[in-house]
Amino acid sequence: MKSLLQNKRFRINLYKWLGMYVGVIALFTSVVTYSKYMSEISRSDNARVAKFDIAVDYNGAENCKSGSKEATCLVGKYRPTSEIPYYFTVNTKNLEVRTFFVLSINIDSMFEIVKLEKLKDGTTDEYELVDLKNNQIKEIVEARKGKETKYKLTIKYNGAKIVRDEFNNPLYYDETKAEDEMLPSKIVTVDYSALQITASEMREVAE
Repeated sequence: MKSLLQNKRFRINLYKWLGMYVGVIALFTSVVTYSKYMSEISRSDNARVAKFDIAVDYNGAENCKSGSKEATCLVGKYRPTSEIPYYFTVNTKNLEVRTFFVLSINIDSMFEIVKLEKLKDGTTDEYELVDLKNNQIKEIVEARKGKETKYKLTIKYNGAKIVRDEFNNPLYYDETKAEDEMLPSKIVTVDYSALQITASEMREVAE
């Protein structure tokens, strides 16, 4: 053994093997330690589902709050020939994913839409027209870039359905119908749909 240690070539090979052995042990120890650390992180980290929430609020109109079980939405009393305003707010601030958002406005067949407007940014009473196609608004809302938008919907009674007297004056009561048949229980409802999309799906969904 002593003679082997005195052999220069043997000593060089021995040192190489010792170095490799120490390196392997050190690498194995660090991998085990790292794996343990990562496992502890995985156990302690709580996964959270991204918010995918939209709110529609009927501004101040009696019995028009979202989720209301009341059948009638009261916005005041109007003549048959009057234009009737409905106000509602759509809040998309809680969207944390890219979303294809569709807002649908449903109106009873006895009425017709005159126009839809939205409140201009930074103003309190100045509205601008909204392009309403097939009674819908379609848009892509980027993650965390949603906003609160106040809308003003103006409708009127369908002119062809207005009851008139012999002098062509509009009548406010149709004697041929019972009182509960005069107007529908719900004139306007606002619905929406929301679909999470990827960047590659944006063009296809928007078309």
